[in-house]
Amino acid sequence: MKFQLRTSFWCHVEITVVSHRCFVLQVFVNVILPIFVVVGVTWLFQRWRRLDVSVLSQTTLWLFSPAFVFSNILDQQASLSGSARVTGSILLATVLMLMIGFVVSKLFRYDRKSTSAFMLSTAFPNAGNMGLPVLLLAFGDPGIEVGILIFVVHAIVGFSVGIFVAASSDQVGLRPLISVFRLPTMYAFGLALLVKYLGISLPVVILEPVSILGAAAIPVMITVLGFQLGSGVETQNLRMLFMAVIGRLIVAVPIYMVATVLMGLSGITQGAVIVIGAMPSAVFTTILADEFGANPRFVTSSVVLSTAASVVTLTILVTLIRDGILLS
Repeated sequence: MKFQLRTSFWCHVEITVVSHRCFVLQVFVNVILPIFVVVGVTWLFQRWRRLDVSVLSQTTLWLFSPAFVFSNILDQQASLSGSARVTGSILLATVLMLMIGFVVSKLFRYDRKSTSAFMLSTAFPNAGNMGLPVLLLAFGDPGIEVGILIFVVHAIVGFSVGIFVAASSDQVGLRPLISVFRLPTMYAFGLALLVKYLGISLPVVILEPVSILGAAAIPVMITVLGFQLGSGVETQNLRMLFMAVIGRLIVAVPIYMVATVLMGLSGITQGAVIVIGAMPSAVFTTILADEFGANPRFVTSSVVLSTAASVVTLTILVTLIRDGILLS
């Protein structure tokens, strides 16, 4: 009997270890590697041609991002009550992460540009091109269903609060807030809500072009990331860089746990919000940093380093969540 129990235990351990190794391999091959291949190709292209990255950045901010937000909101099918709890947890966690980033910046006496760069790197996760595939690998189709809602909320928060944070690098008073409403993303958000909840059916001649433009947003953001890497990697303030990565991948976990508990989330929905919250730094932050001069070299380095390190941290996190250890 003892031998059978001991054998069963070690078989379970062996299966668990193999499962974790398979998950690491899947995340690396299906999620991380494609991103780095694209970044590497665009980095080589930039080193060869020396093109101006600001053209792509401004095109993304003024054209691709509004279309991206508009089309994703129209496609969202989640219930109003579920959307409110998920939205509330993300907003609360984002505010807490921004507060932590601001306090750390003041403690280490970062200048305005470094403060904005640090807050951008720590507060906004890569919920799209990395978050959704990880949720699919971790939770299957139920994870993707809630993941799309989480992705949309993060996109809206990122292209509103994120613009404010980036603009604060060289603007004071109400000017950062004005910058939020100067760009078209917020208007696309409001228009999409109006169309959706009034039940307006838009013709294909409008929906299809908007969808095509929106689909270009994430690939172009990754291209911009590769272009910015062509200018070099941050090496002057490694302590600040490592702190940003730790904040994004590790400190964010308990913050999102608290936020989901306070908002009454549970099960896969809670797990998905936490997993997305612990993603590496969002690619779109490089766009904002470049547009507003918020130390884009640092933000780019943070995105690359946190993405590479997330293979380990996300594997541990997903394991704990799937085992029910971190869920309420």
